[in-house]
Amino acid sequence: QKISSHFVRLLPRPLRRKTKRKERKFFGLLRRYATLEPMEFLYHGSTTQGLATLEPRKRYTPAGKIDFAMIYASLNPAFAAMHSFPWSSDEGFDIMIDHDQMTLVVPAKQAERLNIPISIYKISADGFQATIEETTGETWHTTKPTSVLEETKYTSVKDALQTFGATIKFV
Repeated sequence: QKISSHFVRLLPRPLRRKTKRKERKFFGLLRRYATLEPMEFLYHGSTTQGLATLEPRKRYTPAGKIDFAMIYASLNPAFAAMHSFPWSSDEGFDIMIDHDQMTLVVPAKQAERLNIPISIYKISADGFQATIEETTGETWHTTKPTSVLEETKYTSVKDALQTFGATIKFV
């Protein structure tokens, strides 16, 4: 998808540059905000199992932009599973989204990390807002503790990703 010059003029100045990253962000956010139905539930992935409440935590980001405690969640359980274990793009990990197909790119030497058990938590979307800094448009956040509505345990990250139809690409 390309942003037409007509739409570019309508965008705020920071989004006017026609880079692939900005286009992905624009279309990702557009896809989320164009939803006619209000969000009811979100999904959060974690290596910590058996939680009744999710507490905001600080997390590492390569750009260092996020310097306060939050809970991150997604409308897509596959995206939540991709963020359920510690990794960084500095290490060669990446996420590719092509329409509705999600792919987790994993350095071959880090493949073992996909074998750890995880849980996907279903939580209420109340109090969550879109994380604009995140370029896929798939991430929502809150700074308040959130009760878990449902927990699904998986034997591994790999198992969860396969369950949700995501693919894994080793590089």
